[in-house]
Amino acid sequence: MKLLGIVLTLTYLLATFVKLVVSRQTIEYFGINRVLALLPVGGLVVALGLAIVFFLELDKSFQLVAYCFVYLGFEVVRRALFDPVFLVLFQPLSTHQRLQGHTLAKGFYEPLGLGIGGLMLYLSHHLWQGGDWFLVEEIVIGALFALWFLQRTYRQYIHTLQDALSRRFMAVEDLAVPDAAVHAVLKNLKSDKPKEVINAIEWLVANRPSSVSSNQLYRYVTDLIAHFDTQVRLKALEIAEKLGVQLKPAQLRPLTTDDNHPSIRETAAWMLSQQSEQIGAELLYNQDLMVRKGAIKGLLSKNSGQISAKTSLDAMLQNHHSHSQLAALDII
Repeated sequence: MKLLGIVLTLTYLLATFVKLVVSRQTIEYFGINRVLALLPVGGLVVALGLAIVFFLELDKSFQLVAYCFVYLGFEVVRRALFDPVFLVLFQPLSTHQRLQGHTLAKGFYEPLGLGIGGLMLYLSHHLWQGGDWFLVEEIVIGALFALWFLQRTYRQYIHTLQDALSRRFMAVEDLAVPDAAVHAVLKNLKSDKPKEVINAIEWLVANRPSSVSSNQLYRYVTDLIAHFDTQVRLKALEIAEKLGVQLKPAQLRPLTTDDNHPSIRETAAWMLSQQSEQIGAELLYNQDLMVRKGAIKGLLSKNSGQISAKTSLDAMLQNHHSHSQLAALDII
């Protein structure tokens, strides 16, 4: 009894220390997926160690110490890492679903697992010969099943997180593991559904995660300005401006001439004119009204007294066509 008390005391003290000091850092550093795999992979390692102990037929006292360390290790990992991870997994759910899921996990499945484990230990000791080896087999089978089930759980978590983020229910500061959210958002940028892509763009603009580098943003914006959906292309140009992604003139020029959406041609001309006054002056003589409008806005935003832009704006105001006059009034 004294040994059991010492083991339990060490277990709960160590679990408390790990949970308070290194639990969050471990989850953030390794990620949810690796932390979930820690217990079943650790179970396979433990099974190998116990198999060696039984194969060498070491004395009972050594086996008892081995059992104690196995229990201590499993309990520390379960309490210090698994409990926080499961709280993170519930995070994308609504408040009602989160409460229901936590109650179900803690109130039903955890006691059920303990009961099944105790029953297997009892049966292995009383009904099967070679109970020690049966314990190793039980750990291996349980670890493999848990590994499969936890990977399936992680995929479902990512899917639910993507859905919550695509609807803009969550901000980066509300998440316990922001990297998982950022990964889900970046995955949504490649979605076939324009609405998901647009929501992912708006989430990036609103939260501006530091884990996404400038080079990554540049690559994503470059891909998105060639997207099949008009609104996605327009949002891609907007995110480039808001996040300071510098697109090259060679990437913007085709949008001023080839894109079939007026707002995209205007925005591309506006960005080009801000980058280069010479290119902006050339665009002032373009036949497309929206390109001229974008060029005027871009030149005047850099220099409100730009002579060529003001001359072109005056000519647009004096034009007898209503579309030209409305465009000029929009600039003013």
